[in-house]
Amino acid sequence: MPARCSTLVAVALAAGLGLASPAVAPAQAQRTVVSKAAARVRPPRPPRVPRPRRTGPALRRLASRSTIPRQGWKARGERRDVTGRFAGLYQRAAAGAPVLPAEARDLVYLIVPGAMGNQVPRYMARTRQHLESLGLEVHRSRIDTRAGVESNAATLRDEILALSKGKRSVVLITHSKGGVDALAADAIYREIRPHLRARVLMQPPWGGTPTADMADGVMARMALRMIGGKPALIGDLKGAARRDFASAHRHSLSVPTVTLATSQRGWSALTPMAAVLRLGGNGDSDGMVPSSSQEVPGTHVVRLDRLDHWGSVLEVPGAAYRPGPLAEALVAVALSVR
Repeated sequence: MPARCSTLVAVALAAGLGLASPAVAPAQAQRTVVSKAAARVRPPRPPRVPRPRRTGPALRRLASRSTIPRQGWKARGERRDVTGRFAGLYQRAAAGAPVLPAEARDLVYLIVPGAMGNQVPRYMARTRQHLESLGLEVHRSRIDTRAGVESNAATLRDEILALSKGKRSVVLITHSKGGVDALAADAIYREIRPHLRARVLMQPPWGGTPTADMADGVMARMALRMIGGKPALIGDLKGAARRDFASAHRHSLSVPTVTLATSQRGWSALTPMAAVLRLGGNGDSDGMVPSSSQEVPGTHVVRLDRLDHWGSVLEVPGAAYRPGPLAEALVAVALSVR
């Protein structure tokens, strides 16, 4: 068979079997190349979402501290015990050695008596005399010691502003309810705060006292009226009244404050009353106020266990502390703390 004829036969057989003819082969080859190229192009991946980091308890606490401001010990209502510092200062003051800092002479001092203080002879007299003998300017508040807390707070506000004229700072030296009156003045009349250098609160019934509840009888109220006493004098010192007032009024934590909290474990005129309070479930007391109720939150505290409620302000025979050096040492502590 000639060569030309054999070629024609081969082409015809290929067409009959469905094989690609020379005219179709380039298109198929092109589709093959395109499909391979498409196979090499991968679809885009979705954006990667970062997984949350795992944090342990320590890291979580650290993160919370960085977002929540930390409160100081005063704001948390804690107390700082400065009894040791006081003890050394009292020994020196009782021996006649000077313990007050140099700034003490540039300040003015206001004594704030407690309930019925104006009716008790020589009440806080020794305290004032001792401080004046040191060259200090001392005044006694004219509050009505038969009145309630808010009435006396208004009086103290006026007295503090008057004494602080000439840019002098005032140091408050209070006893018993006088300390409650002073803190109430601070809480209600905030304009006095810049004028206060320090506060000494001796045996304040900050948390109230059960003796106020005991004295709230018919006969006691009649006796109180006979001497010109106001019903608020007793009502303001009840535990419930003190809690309500403290929740509604906040005193300043920036004024350096020393609280004297005492108990009477030896013999004194108030020992029977201290026994009554203890039997009533109130723990140790100074014979008038439970020791725990005397500690004002956010203050520096001096804790003494051989001093009744009157021994801090009156010359009591056999007392472990003398009112004059006691007040001097407390002032020295108050002027040294922040």
